[in-house]
Amino acid sequence: MTHASLVCCRWQPGDVAILKVLHLWMISNSIKFTIDGLENLTLQPTHRLELAQLYSIPQWIAPAIHKIILLSLVNTTNTEAAQMGWCKEAWSGFWWKKVAHVILHPTNPLPLAQTLQLIIEAPLPDELDGLEVKERIIEGVIRAVTLYFSSL
Repeated sequence: MTHASLVCCRWQPGDVAILKVLHLWMISNSIKFTIDGLENLTLQPTHRLELAQLYSIPQWIAPAIHKIILLSLVNTTNTEAAQMGWCKEAWSGFWWKKVAHVILHPTNPLPLAQTLQLIIEAPLPDELDGLEVKERIIEGVIRAVTLYFSSL
């Protein structure tokens, strides 16, 4: 991402691609720099919500959802609907893997009054058990090895 792209008001696919690579290789200081740059770009709220879920940007979630609520359903594009589906998928997985599991525990169920606190304190869906980080490392190694062998 160049400094010029940070000043402009439109996002470019390359801007998000850079975030993806930085996230894959877990380059924290550059991830923060890129997220700060993307904050200044004009992104559809559904796209911002999708990126928030994919790249663990919790500060984007509430404003994106607020804007989505105000959107007219008549003007919603297929792409925006698909991006909103990420939220549904993440919530469904989180609910069944973390919340329902403890509520329905056969010997020590979580009282329903404590459910909201469990949800508030839980990590983002892609932070659960650190599996996402391991998966990104493995994918990165596979890509690097594949690229190396294809260059021979």
